[in-house]
Amino acid sequence: MPKETFFNLPELKRKAVFDAAVREFSEHIFSEASINRIVKVAQIPRGSFYQYFDGKEDLFSYIIARIFTEIEEIMHTRGRGEQDADALSLFMEKVYVTAELNKEKPEYVQITLLQSRDKTPFVRRFFEMSDDQRRNVLQLFERDKLRGIVRKDVDSSLVIDMVYTLSKELFFDVGMDSDAYIKKMEAVIKIIREGIRRNSI
Repeated sequence: MPKETFFNLPELKRKAVFDAAVREFSEHIFSEASINRIVKVAQIPRGSFYQYFDGKEDLFSYIIARIFTEIEEIMHTRGRGEQDADALSLFMEKVYVTAELNKEKPEYVQITLLQSRDKTPFVRRFFEMSDDQRRNVLQLFERDKLRGIVRKDVDSSLVIDMVYTLSKELFFDVGMDSDAYIKKMEAVIKIIREGIRRNSI
């Protein structure tokens, strides 16, 4: 993450660096992104960049963390992510918030779509569920089983893989069309909730 010298900069200067990095990562995959272009757009000396960040990886981590933080802040300020909501509802709330942020800041979507093509191991880890995230979601599913919302025989880990994998594939499939993404994910969650087996008459 950024060094203390970066956070000591005036807000406008920090914003200039952030905006320049967002522009670069929305136009070039990580392995082809250029610090030279970033510092030129941000109007800072190249030497100053290394006073703020250890390198391109450090900057990229900061940008992705900021995007994720904005999503969490929107969920919090709009009252989303209630403690008593079930796991699938909480997942859909994040889909809604992500789609809203995408409309307000389409360059964030472009970063995600573009960087998903980069095969660098460092970049790929940002698009995979972390062990901590998986544990948290598993706990929610197990809680839902105790509450009688989810059948006890359901493989929670498999459901998580299904939802997460489909959400990524559909996101990349629809690209910048947030409304299409929401519609498809709502359909996916409905099928998971209700199943596809016809009720016997």
